[in-house]
Amino acid sequence: MNNKNIVLILGFISIILIVGFFILLSSRDKEVLIEAPLDKTNPTGIILPKDKLAKNELDVISLNIPDNSSNIPLDNLLEITFSRNLQPNEIEIDISPEILFSTEISKDKFKIVPIDSWAGSTRYYYSVNFVSDSQKVRLYSFETVGNQSVIAPDTYSENLYDDIEESTRRNDPDIYLINHVPFENEYFKVTGNLDLTPPSHYFFTISPLNTNENLVRQSVQTWLQFNQLTNSQIESLDVRYK
Repeated sequence: MNNKNIVLILGFISIILIVGFFILLSSRDKEVLIEAPLDKTNPTGIILPKDKLAKNELDVISLNIPDNSSNIPLDNLLEITFSRNLQPNEIEIDISPEILFSTEISKDKFKIVPIDSWAGSTRYYYSVNFVSDSQKVRLYSFETVGNQSVIAPDTYSENLYDDIEESTRRNDPDIYLINHVPFENEYFKVTGNLDLTPPSHYFFTISPLNTNENLVRQSVQTWLQFNQLTNSQIESLDVRYK
């Protein structure tokens, strides 16, 4: 066998080994993702306490129809309260399924009134879009009253949920994490509550289920990392051990 054939054979073997390595690496990554205790539920509607916001910052602080409510009458209007008085064209509203509606601004109140009425037995999603900040979106939903099975729209982009969750994870890790509790494994269980002491924030209470404190803290750290929080974000959280 001449040298040229030997080089070709060795090159072919090298390619097989490299491809096999990346296949193995990919499969190991998938195993980690499957075993990780990630909570992939969609984030609930974000409502921020007013004292958590910067001066003159615009955000939603209350709703007349709480997020994810059910049995809402068909003639109900939506009223959103903001952290400060609104100026015209600061807010845009999208509703799915589509419906004709009018809007009215009165100081810090934004009213949404359906022209006819909401459809019965339907889940509506609506987003509050901030014109000056395209990355800032608040998404809420409600179900109307009716005797039939609830109809959910299939035209609303699922990516919108992901975008909202990702933005919240980056900018407000405590609000992001509150949507992933309560959580429990063999080492601990965790709940979350709102601390109204300025600056108000969500805090998380760890109840150990194992007598080994080191294992408990390691498990908590692993859970936080699996929820895609960075070390600096984890350090910023108010985590309290019982």
